[in-house]
Amino acid sequence: MKSYKDFQETSSKRISYVLITKDRPKYLAKALLNCRNLVQANDELIVVNGGPDDEIDHLIDGYSDIVDTYISESDLSAPEAFNKGFLLTRGKYIKVLQDDDVFYPEA
Repeated sequence: MKSYKDFQETSSKRISYVLITKDRPKYLAKALLNCRNLVQANDELIVVNGGPDDEIDHLIDGYSDIVDTYISESDLSAPEAFNKGFLLTRGKYIKVLQDDDVFYPEA
């Protein structure tokens, strides 16, 4: 007999934030700083770096307290990067962010 679950049971996080970047460590640094005020304990932050870069890898190390998953590999486009992040989400909701977005926690 199959066991059926509802959506609430399969979502272990409230919001999955998927943040994509490529070759722009200065933009990513600002975005991650903003994420400190945005990401809550029951959320997750997935960062997808589409162009492997040592500077970005080191930057991510400084935000290990809020970055749950980090992918660093070449991709063909921003949509491909988003798709990689989407496949890893565990949240009830998904919020897409790019490294140059301006976002407000109260919005």
